[in-house]
Amino acid sequence: MALADAVGAGDAFAAGVLDGELDGAVVAESLRRADLCGAYTVSAVGDTTAMPTREELDADRVSR
Repeated sequence: MALADAVGAGDAFAAGVLDGELDGAVVAESLRRADLCGAYTVSAVGDTTAMPTREELDADRVSR
């Protein structure tokens, strides 16, 4: 994904980790979610404009 705006990248990463932890995911899955959340977020201008939905996270997992 191309970088459009780095604002919110760290917050999105943290949200991905927390999402995984709250779902009971293993550490590797939590970090995968965190990585995706950060990547999606920096692809658009603004801190929450491109935050991925659950469906987007799940679809990315299936495509790998």
